Amino acid sequence: MGAIIGVILLVLAIGVIALNMNPLVPINLWVTSVTLPVWMIIAGALVLGLLIAWLLALSKGTKNRENKQEQEDKLRVADLSKKEAVEQAKQDSEAQLIQQNAEIEGLRKQVSSLEEELNKHLTTRGTESVQDTSTTNPAQTDVAKQDLKSEKVTDSIRIEPDDTKQTRVSKNKR
Repeated sequence: MGAIIGVILLVLAIGVIALNMNPLVPINLWVTSVTLPVWMIIAGALVLGLLIAWLLALSKGTKNRENKQEQEDKLRVADLSKKEAVEQAKQDSEAQLIQQNAEIEGLRKQVSSLEEELNKHLTTRGTESVQDTSTTNPAQTDVAKQDLKSEKVTDSIRIEPDDTKQTRVSKNKR
């Protein structure tokens, strides 16, 4: 809005100057000489100035658009590289998770085989203990049973799916 008012005031100022000044002014160009009224020279200078300002603004606008396009291209490249990095990290994490799950499954199998072996050992020892106590007196049998109960403590490894830390939990088998 302010620009429109400025242009109107400028046109009015040129009109007032043109009406008050009628003398002709000679203008020497390189090759020829021209005689024009003052108001025409002022109006021509104004038009020439506006044309030069418009060309400079156009040039600056073009540079700004080019810079903006370059920045947008850099941003797109950065976004793509970010997405690729995220996908790569995701794939690496999934591969690690699969490997850890395989290790967990192997450890579970190993624990179950060790538990079976321990149970076999305890049952054979329990039967040996019972056979030995058949020849002994009842007081010794009670002591042997207490010893057998206290020996039936096993350690097992429990691994949580969300947490790969191993924790030891002891169980009392009766």
